[in-house]
Amino acid sequence: MSVNTFTPMDLLVETREALREGDPPPFRDRLAQWQKEIGSELRIGSVQAYRNRVLSFLSFHTDRMGKEFGSRLYRGSSILFDPIKQGEVKDMVEKAKHPHHKAIIGFLAQTGQRAHVLMGIKWGIIDCIKWKPYGIVSVPETLEDRKGRTVRTGQPYIFVIGRDTMALLDQWPETEKRKAKGSLVFDLSYRQIHRIVAEAAGPKGANVQDDSRHIMPGKTILYRVHPDAFPTYWFGRAKAGDMDRAQAKSMMGRDMRSEARDLSLRDVDTLLAAYIKAEPMLGLFEAVQ
Repeated sequence: MSVNTFTPMDLLVETREALREGDPPPFRDRLAQWQKEIGSELRIGSVQAYRNRVLSFLSFHTDRMGKEFGSRLYRGSSILFDPIKQGEVKDMVEKAKHPHHKAIIGFLAQTGQRAHVLMGIKWGIIDCIKWKPYGIVSVPETLEDRKGRTVRTGQPYIFVIGRDTMALLDQWPETEKRKAKGSLVFDLSYRQIHRIVAEAAGPKGANVQDDSRHIMPGKTILYRVHPDAFPTYWFGRAKAGDMDRAQAKSMMGRDMRSEARDLSLRDVDTLLAAYIKAEPMLGLFEAVQ
C-alpha cells in the first residue's frame, strides 16, 4: 500500500466491495495500518481527526447493522456512496419540522463544519454585526460542548456562516435570548443533531434517502444523509463555486499551513469575498446545478 495514495475514500470503496461480496468490512484494520504509516507525516491531531471522521461515517452504515451487513439486498444498494445534492439540501430545509432544525441543516450545509464543532459554537465567538448579513466565526483551539467537555479543533481558524443560515437563525425565537447570554448556538448532542438531519431527509421529510427498514425489518436505518456527510458536500460545492482549495480547507479547519500565500488567503475580507463568490452553489433556497 502506498502512503501517498491511500485515502478515506479507499476505505469506503473497500467497504462497499466487501459488503457486496458478503465479507466483513475491512476498515478497522486498514485504519490502524493507515494511521501507523502516515502518523509521522502529519501532526497527530490531523491523523486522529481524519480517522475519526471515517469511523463516524462507517459506523452508521456498517457496525450498527450487526449481522445483517451481508444482506444481498443491501449489497446491491448505493446508499453509502451517493453524494448529497444541493436540491436535496434545499428540500431538507423546507421540510424540517422546526425553525432550529432548519437552521441546523443550514449551518452544516453552508459552513462545512463537523457536528462536534457545531456543538461548541457560542454566540460570543460569532461576529454577526460587523459582517451582517453574514456571520464570521473565529474558532479557538478548543471548544466546550453542552456538558462542558473540551473539544480540540486544532489551530484557530475562521469560517463564514452564509446569509441564508443567518436568516434562519433570526427566525428562531430562541436566538435573541442565546445571543444576549453568549450561550451555545445549538444546545444539542450529536445524537440529537443526527436525528434532526435524518428526520429532515427521511420519508416524512424531504424523502431524499432510502429507508432501509423495508429491506431489514427491525434493524437500524441506513443513513446516506447524516451530519458528517456535510463537510464533503460543502467542499464540493465550494470548489464548484471557484473557491480556492486552500481557502476552502482553511474554512474547514484543515491543512493549516504557514506559507505567505496561504496566510494572505485566510484574512477575513479575502475569505468572505471567496465565500460570496461561491455562495450560489451553497444556497439553501435556490438550487444551482
